[in-house]
Amino acid sequence: MFELSKLFGSEMRVKIIRVFLRNQDITLNNLEVSKKCKVKEDLSRKELVQLEKSGLLIRDKNSREIAYKLNREFRFRETLYTLMFDFKSASRDAIKERFVDIGRMKLLMLSGVFVGDENTRCDILYVGEAVKVQQKDKLLAEFESEVGFPLRIEIIDLEEYNYRFKMFDRYLRDALYRDTNEFLVDKVGINK
Repeated sequence: MFELSKLFGSEMRVKIIRVFLRNQDITLNNLEVSKKCKVKEDLSRKELVQLEKSGLLIRDKNSREIAYKLNREFRFRETLYTLMFDFKSASRDAIKERFVDIGRMKLLMLSGVFVGDENTRCDILYVGEAVKVQQKDKLLAEFESEVGFPLRIEIIDLEEYNYRFKMFDRYLRDALYRDTNEFLVDKVGINK
């Protein structure tokens, strides 16, 4: 995921592009963009101007304030969409590294957008011991601002996982037993 920020000049630009590509019918002003992407307003304003100059964004003439929307006629829109949302090629080590501070990792499973299977209930399943709630909330917010839409990330404590597994929790079992899942860490013995 970080390769794109190097390619496009900044992580902030990639975040803004993703927000507009994922939400192609919305019009956003600078304040809304800065909140969605969790960046400073003055920096997002500069990026919006550059993206307008590139032709990817256009100003909404119906808005009372300066607001932008995706230019549906942009020549590389579909190609850019494919490039921005190809999470199957995301670095597995980088994803794993992001979860290190949450607790003692017992299971880290990728599914959904990370394996090209949009029909799942979960994109990432993390099971750990001593899960730190503050770190968990921070990580979820970072992921959402980075990819431009909310990922379906399930972070649960090992004790809760064991209880739900023994109770044949349908959500958990549906998430775990898919052929497309990719296990980065499995200390609970699911992928035997």
